Amino acid sequence: MKDNAITVPAQIRPLRVLVSGQSDFGAATLRAVKERGHIVPLFICTNRNESVQDIAEHTAYELGIETLRVSKLDVALTDQLGRLVTDVGLMAYVTLKAHSSFLSLPRHGSIQYHPSLLPQYRGPSAINWAIINGEKTTGFTIFRPNEILDDGDILLQYEAKILEDESAGELYRRILMPEGVKALVQCMELVAFNGLKGQRQNSSLATYQSWCTRDTARINWELKADEIHNLIRGCDPRPGAWSYFSGERFAICKSRISSFYPEHPTDVPLGAVVALTTEHITVKCGHGYLDILEYRDDVGKRCPVARLIQYGKFSVEQLFFSE
Repeated sequence: MKDNAITVPAQIRPLRVLVSGQSDFGAATLRAVKERGHIVPLFICTNRNESVQDIAEHTAYELGIETLRVSKLDVALTDQLGRLVTDVGLMAYVTLKAHSSFLSLPRHGSIQYHPSLLPQYRGPSAINWAIINGEKTTGFTIFRPNEILDDGDILLQYEAKILEDESAGELYRRILMPEGVKALVQCMELVAFNGLKGQRQNSSLATYQSWCTRDTARINWELKADEIHNLIRGCDPRPGAWSYFSGERFAICKSRISSFYPEHPTDVPLGAVVALTTEHITVKCGHGYLDILEYRDDVGKRCPVARLIQYGKFSVEQLFFSE
């Protein structure tokens, strides 16, 4: 345990916690549970990409926690874990459907984190879609999962403002991940020691958004400038907004609504570069103009558009294409 770890109150006994998850959220949850003095007998990694080691897997290894990578949270897994004694199950960034037998395996059942104010934005890409749709606020929910996607009784909700020009990644790192991990562990202890009960979701208010995919992230220059700006923000860092330029895919990761106004309006096609400065290019949209500030190079590194301007990559009247 680290020197700056949170001390578990004397009246709280260490819990045996079954943690399922992946990525940095899963890693942070493992550390938070251990820092509270609890025991993690097993970490179940739900990252289906077996070609790379997940950061949460690596964290579990560092903490001396046994790890099992799975592609299903089904009855077969429940049977495999049948002799594992745990108090609470934490679902820390799980995108797999979980069978009820798995969810009820721990003595106090399972609790899950979801990055939206349920029942709104059910689905696997809630952060992306909230920004793409131009929402000003979002948040997260800690709830009791069941076999219906992102359904289940709500234990806690946290509302967060989406800052102007903030991307999905920035929002996640600033507040949704750190506060979400804290809340998940807090609810775990309240469920185990205080018998915290949840409140049923109003399913009539539920909305669902599917995966935010590479096709979703394709820029349609017929849209308004603010809609394209929201798409770029909502798709950063993944899946990454993109368009065609000079016959190749061009990944755009940072933009802003432009104040550009042509002195002599002309019939310029949509997607055309209408102005250049030393730091950005300005592109015509269906309504308004958009300044492109940053792009991703061939290896995925963020780079200032100023670099390409310096190399003469752009010129006025060149076109971005949607197809």
